[in-house]
Amino acid sequence: MTVTDRIYGDISIENPLIIDLINSKPFQRLKHISQDGASHFLQPFRNVTRYEHCIGAWYLSVKFDRPIEEQIASLLHDLPHTAFSHVIDFVVGDKKHEDHDHFIKEIIIKSEIPEILKKYSVSLEKILNREDFYLLNNNLPDISVDRWDYFMRDGFTGNLLPQQTIDLFLSSIYEKNERFYFTNVSIANLFAIMFMNCSRLFWLDPASHGSAFVLSNAIKIALNKNYVIKEDFF
Repeated sequence: MTVTDRIYGDISIENPLIIDLINSKPFQRLKHISQDGASHFLQPFRNVTRYEHCIGAWYLSVKFDRPIEEQIASLLHDLPHTAFSHVIDFVVGDKKHEDHDHFIKEIIIKSEIPEILKKYSVSLEKILNREDFYLLNNNLPDISVDRWDYFMRDGFTGNLLPQQTIDLFLSSIYEKNERFYFTNVSIANLFAIMFMNCSRLFWLDPASHGSAFVLSNAIKIALNKNYVIKEDFF
């Protein structure tokens, strides 16, 4: 199986377990979930999907030879994301923007994924313990495969990060004792500056927050009038 990725190029996937998980119904659903929520409608260039981001996070975990359980957890980490992504956090009042994470176990268990994991003798319990995978699930200022991928992906689609800079980061970060490190301080400084610029221009800009506020209020009205129910978010 070959996936053509906008920042990593052609990714050859040979592990049949990973192929089966990508072809599963819950994962294929992510092709239709925008990573950029409401801002996608104001700025169409922000067209990243949770599908490509999850494959990107998995790719980074493979690049750094992470255990298979961690690779799978990286691949599936955004499986429960709702329609409009983090807009629903505004609807339910989750200030940590983690509401979707509460549903990952339920969504996985109700799908074909447990049978796929069983077929390849992989523990579902280990996959669900995301806190065991520091390179997937950590806090700033450390780098995770999740944060690293969406930073480069959003930066690339927003014309902030050229491919040359992305390739520089990919070749200048290494892993040691479950931490990512830079080969020199200049590249670390560049990474930090560009990350902060992404925050200012894309993630924390008025268009992102304003559009999320307006759309979340519309969804609240729709919920109150029973035009939609919470299950529709999935």
